[in-house]
Amino acid sequence: MKIAENDRLSISLGVVTRWGSHLKMLTKLRERKLPILSVIFSNDPDVKEFVDPRLKDITDSDLSENANLFWCRINDLIEIISPVCKALTKLEGDGSISLL
Repeated sequence: MKIAENDRLSISLGVVTRWGSHLKMLTKLRERKLPILSVIFSNDPDVKEFVDPRLKDITDSDLSENANLFWCRINDLIEIISPVCKALTKLEGDGSISLL
């Protein structure tokens, strides 16, 4: 996967006191899955220069297995956090909320 030099992909960090920022961060991370994996598994020496050196000794199969677990956990977190964020957004709004 080749990304144009002027095409920047970014992931914002979550803010400790804001659930919505964590959901946004995790969602963006999931959206960027393929570019992230392409960098991790790249054999391009220019790209390898920026990959954490601790990954050099890990085999592709180990990395692949851990990556699958990582992405499953990201999906689980999004599924858990989404309803919390929706509820908090309603509570923070100006409208009335029925508890019945």
